[in-house]
Amino acid sequence: MKKPELLAPVGHMEALKAAVFAGADGVYLGGKEFNARRNATNFSREEISEIITYCHLFQVKVYITINILLKDKELEDVLDYVHFLYHAGADALIVQDLGLFYLLKRVLPYFPIHSSTQMFVHGLEGVKLLEDLGFERVVLAREMTTPEIKEVVDSTKAEIKIFNHGAMCVCYSGQCLMSSMIGGRSGNRGSCAQPCRKPYELRVDNHIIDKGHLISPRDLNTLDIIADLIETGADSFKIEGRKKSAQYVYTVVSAYRKLIDSYFEGNIANLSQKERLDIEQVFNRKFTTGYFDSENLSSEEFIVKDNPRKRGIFVGEIVSTQKDKATVKLENHLTKGDGLLILGDRTEFGETLGKIFDMKGKEVEKAKAGDTVQIPLRRSFHSKDRIYKTSDHAIELKTVELLSPQFPRKLPIEAEVELKMSQPLQVKMKYGDIVVECRGEKLSEKAINKPLDPSRVEDQIRKLGNTPFELVEIKVKLESGTILPISEVNEVRRKAVQLLTEEIVKLSRPKVEVKAIKDTIKENRLVHKNKDQKLVLKTSRFDILPHLVKTRVDEIIFGGDIPLSMEQYEEAVTLCKHHNKNILLAFPSVTRKDYIEELKIHISKLENLKPNGFLLSNYELFSLLKSTRLPLEADYKLNAFNVFTLYQLEDMGFSSAYLAQELNQGEINHICEHSPMSLGMFVHGNTELMVSQYSLLEDANKDGVLVDKLGYEFPVSTDYKNRTHIFNSKKLSLYEEIGKIKNVDKFRIDITNETMEEIRAIIEGYRDRLDGSSRIQESLKSPNPSFTKGHFRRGVE
Repeated sequence: MKKPELLAPVGHMEALKAAVFAGADGVYLGGKEFNARRNATNFSREEISEIITYCHLFQVKVYITINILLKDKELEDVLDYVHFLYHAGADALIVQDLGLFYLLKRVLPYFPIHSSTQMFVHGLEGVKLLEDLGFERVVLAREMTTPEIKEVVDSTKAEIKIFNHGAMCVCYSGQCLMSSMIGGRSGNRGSCAQPCRKPYELRVDNHIIDKGHLISPRDLNTLDIIADLIETGADSFKIEGRKKSAQYVYTVVSAYRKLIDSYFEGNIANLSQKERLDIEQVFNRKFTTGYFDSENLSSEEFIVKDNPRKRGIFVGEIVSTQKDKATVKLENHLTKGDGLLILGDRTEFGETLGKIFDMKGKEVEKAKAGDTVQIPLRRSFHSKDRIYKTSDHAIELKTVELLSPQFPRKLPIEAEVELKMSQPLQVKMKYGDIVVECRGEKLSEKAINKPLDPSRVEDQIRKLGNTPFELVEIKVKLESGTILPISEVNEVRRKAVQLLTEEIVKLSRPKVEVKAIKDTIKENRLVHKNKDQKLVLKTSRFDILPHLVKTRVDEIIFGGDIPLSMEQYEEAVTLCKHHNKNILLAFPSVTRKDYIEELKIHISKLENLKPNGFLLSNYELFSLLKSTRLPLEADYKLNAFNVFTLYQLEDMGFSSAYLAQELNQGEINHICEHSPMSLGMFVHGNTELMVSQYSLLEDANKDGVLVDKLGYEFPVSTDYKNRTHIFNSKKLSLYEEIGKIKNVDKFRIDITNETMEEIRAIIEGYRDRLDGSSRIQESLKSPNPSFTKGHFRRGVE
């Protein structure tokens, strides 16, 4: 078993040094644009070049994130950026957008590509598909268990990456629309506003059954199960935290480095109590081991309901108050300069600890656990408020000291120096198997007085203080009686060091020239014109199918987040065909191993039913069903965000696709005009904001609502696998907008809990619009507080 790569987050230069000094095998980072942490500091092109050189000197790999969905107008700039990264020597790109992947395989076919967690890969079939497409490494959804991970590793050749530490999303990554629908900031575009960290009330049957930060996950921490993760055989362990401090990066990477190395040395080390406290100190919202041991987690195991802020470690409770001073009996040590968080029923603020007094009123620099002290606080506080230490001044000072050298270590090199009469100085430097030779420009001369001293030459060659090298062996050979300016010796040394640096770094650089970029984009432009427009209705409610087939819809999509039932599928197909309606069969948006294994048994039966196709919402389903002879339609959950994503979907075998929900009118019309395939658009119904493996509702048979502080109600339901589905507070309705949408082939209505009377009114309204009728459906008219136009007018930044 090979040792897994320890992959560290880097959002600023201090974090980069922290990662390398702490022993990371690789780092991942983003540029100023086109990555999923747009609010991190990120790096300029010049800085990225410096980072790659620095990391490659110490055999640390550098992966660049372009892990967002991309708009058509951005693609030329993105590819120009990728061209730079290729020549700068980046080890791989981490991508989400299938359109970018399509272009990269044609423009830079040898540039390694890793999948982003935003690609929503949660099973073996999905990994196999991405492997076949050309992804070198695939990151698995955080929701997968260790047995599932091991099976994937054992069954594929692609490298497998898993998360091992840091913040968690409450839902499956790449499937969250909550931030963008509420405030226009899209997680798929790197601007998530984290509405999951906000407080909510959970109501069922108009009764409040819970309240607090109900969908705010704890932070992942696998220190206690690291051996289990190693034994899955996963190739890379990813630490989350590109917006975190250098102290966080150094402390967390160091801890995992120690445990991973000790495992492969045959004696699993245990972290000391101090090391564990340091991990808690640098960042935690309380910890969880996540889904590695179980698909099902309780609220107590997964959610930090009381407060989602970084809390550090508990210091103590305020036992009494005196003006601006809080009296606290300490459960952990305190030092002046520590960061504090004060929490209570009426209190929530943070500040830096300025002074500490003992109970005699004497000011002290620090206090230990068990001491009772008085702490001056600037804002109002109360007895029984809890005090947490959010930053430890001692850890900060220690980290600064540890990172004060320019390099984590010096690379041992050898040198040979030779100077002959009337010849230039020649310097050879060797690191491992790498040898460089540098010749000076000035010729030596015959010394009139004192010739050049070999020991003086050696002293000058050894002056490598601000370089990553240290000289461990040197041979100096000077012809008797020669002389050369010391400045020339220094100059040749500098050039030799530069050459050696370039040769070491060059080992990691690709050697293939890129193809033209702009021509590749333009040559793929086509113009798509649709012949007619169909009205489509999607539902998982079998009971209403006999009524739906009698309405004026052209096509019905049956299925979704319900158990696999061949009887229902067969009856649905028979019923629709009898009434001359097209029918597509749909499946759950999340299809874990048990569902996939069941579906495998029925593939031939499904194909023999001869529906008009399958609607697929993930890569696992496509991988399984691509062998059928039936049309395959990509649901909007596959995030068709630009024209080239459609080219990729077509290459894979999809016949049609629904557009991503975060596009605006102009972007939709542009894509439709140039699409190589038939397109659909979700225009009416409940927009699913997220699907979570975590079960929010205790009673799966009852629906509920999450209510935010503004009073907006977000419907919540539980599917047959106890997964939570959260929907937007307002239904999407583009009833008055569909006339503005050109070249869309299908307009889709999603039905969940509407009555048949409401369903008929919706169908009639949209049917009239598509047929050009002037008749108005009053229940669909604006303004209507129950409806939203989603991103149709605003889009996402």
